Amino acid sequence: MSALQNGRKEGSWLAVQWKGWMRRLQALDFWRMLVAFGLACVTSILIRQQGAENTYASWRSVGPVTVSVPREDLGWDVHLLGGDYEVALQVSVDVFHLGNTLTPKDFTVSMDPRRLSALIRSAGVGGGIREVEYVVHPSDVLEKPSGVDIREIRGNVLKVRYEAMVTREVPVHLTLDRRGQQEGWTYDCRLLQGVVTVHGPESVVGGIASLSTEPVYLQDTRAYTGMVRLQVPARWEDVQFSRSQVEYEVRPEQNSMNAVTRAFHDLQVLFLFRGDNFLHPQFPHGVSPRVTLHLTGPSMVLKSLNPEQLRVVCDLTPFTMAGGQDVRLQVLGLPEGVQVVEILPAEVLSLQLIDMREPLRPLGAPSPERQAP
Repeated sequence: MSALQNGRKEGSWLAVQWKGWMRRLQALDFWRMLVAFGLACVTSILIRQQGAENTYASWRSVGPVTVSVPREDLGWDVHLLGGDYEVALQVSVDVFHLGNTLTPKDFTVSMDPRRLSALIRSAGVGGGIREVEYVVHPSDVLEKPSGVDIREIRGNVLKVRYEAMVTREVPVHLTLDRRGQQEGWTYDCRLLQGVVTVHGPESVVGGIASLSTEPVYLQDTRAYTGMVRLQVPARWEDVQFSRSQVEYEVRPEQNSMNAVTRAFHDLQVLFLFRGDNFLHPQFPHGVSPRVTLHLTGPSMVLKSLNPEQLRVVCDLTPFTMAGGQDVRLQVLGLPEGVQVVEILPAEVLSLQLIDMREPLRPLGAPSPERQAP
């Protein structure tokens, strides 16, 4: 009985010891697996870093890459001129993207509006075109392929040209298409809005002397009004206009030979001098006179008469001595059948002729020989 108990105790002890050994083995396997996993991770990281270091040692050159100019508001009225803004990128590629082909279109590079605005503000805006030097930073590369690192930017100093934006008013001329004009009719056409305000770059706006409309087709014999679009060349894409179309008026009138009267306002008086004569008129306040002509003649002739055809002349060639003279005005360039009705403010000018070889004296002052001794 004692031997049986001892055998049971010995077997129980061995079972306990076996279980303990198994738990130790299990714990050892867990730590072994944990250490193996950690070593695998470290090995992978080292391999990746070693591959990346080898890649960084062999850089690729991509370019030229276009650097876009910001079109958004820089905070003030300034226009950036377009140009060849380009840089070359020196990049490195990690081991997982070594086979990828890189082209300039894979990269998006743009100037930083805040940095560019600060540069322009410090330089100032005056008349004409100016420039500042903008340095392209790696932060200006907004888009790039995966696995690519920007290592260097070559040619990164760009000369950015800019100018002020200006505003001015320009006249508008009405363009007419007379192919449908009725025979025997005269068409009096005019714009009801003859001026347009333009806003844009100084170099462009300064060259806009006037604007024209799209052709207005004349075909009716009744008076009418309408709207017509402005003709804007494509090269003025940076220019803004206060309106895109203007209002016009057409008043047809049947031609006739009935006599009518028409006024031509603010015509300049032209003075004729002899080549060997030093006599010149002295004007009050130094302003040359201007007159208004009232002409009479056939209706169709006066309607087609251009004021630039008329010349109001004051002929001073007959006079040889200084002093006061009354000179009658003459009108040249009158079409046949047209006559002068009236010249305002006067048909005869009362002039004070002076000899330009003598010192000038105030208008109305007595001549030296008339002064008291």
